[in-house]
This record gives sequence, structure tokens and C-alpha cells, in this order.
Amino acid sequence: MQVVSLIYITRMSETILSKYKILIADADKRLGNVLATMLKSMGFSDITVTASGSEALEQLKTNHFDFLITEWNLEQIDG
Repeated sequence: MQVVSLIYITRMSETILSKYKILIADADKRLGNVLATMLKSMGFSDITVTASGSEALEQLKTNHFDFLITEWNLEQIDG
């Protein structure tokens, strides 16, 4: 019974988390991809990774995101 409950809770959490859109902006795209992989393992599924502030800004102009994770000092646009 406990195993079934745990599986149900995990699936429910993944369903809830998978509806959120996340934008990651990091000058080191490899680090952004590592973070995206970690978030996917937690249940998030709709993740976009950019490598510059201007690229992130373009994504924000054309898409809706629920969360933005950004490096403080990005190339071209920062802060």
C-alpha cells in the first residue's frame, strides 16, 4: 500500500510540475543544460535554455514563461 501511494504522489507531482514553462538564461549553455536536466528529473518538462540576455529577451517577447532562472551578468544584456 505504501509503495502504491508513493508512486501515485510522484506521478501527481510530475503532472503538476510538467505544466510550468521555464526559461533558463546562462552564458555557459552547458550549465544551463545541466540545470535543465536536473529540473526534468524533478518532473518539469517544458524548459528552454538560452546563452545570452538578448536571446532570453527574444524568447520572453514571443513566449509565456512561468519561471525565469538567469545568471546575473549575461552578455549583451545583464541585471
